[in-house]
Amino acid sequence: MEIGKTVTWREAITEYKHDRRIVIGERIVTGVITDHVMNRRGGKILKIMVTDAQGAGPRIIGRTISRKSTKIKKGRSWYKAGTKSSRPNKPKR
Repeated sequence: MEIGKTVTWREAITEYKHDRRIVIGERIVTGVITDHVMNRRGGKILKIMVTDAQGAGPRIIGRTISRKSTKIKKGRSWYKAGTKSSRPNKPKR
């Protein structure tokens, strides 16, 4: 993922209730990659300037947020999952 590239991903909005995290909604976020940062264990963290956010959660348009690169890569897989046909459940052997 290069600096200046536009990315879109989906994230879940969570909240703590009775010491447990529960999902209260989802949002689709679009932004532009502004910087790469490496964490101590060698993972890549992306700094992203948010240009659009649709769905639940607080307003984050115009902010710069940090997300792991794997979260963005895996979060984009919902595009592919929406186009796959569903298969009926088959019994296992």
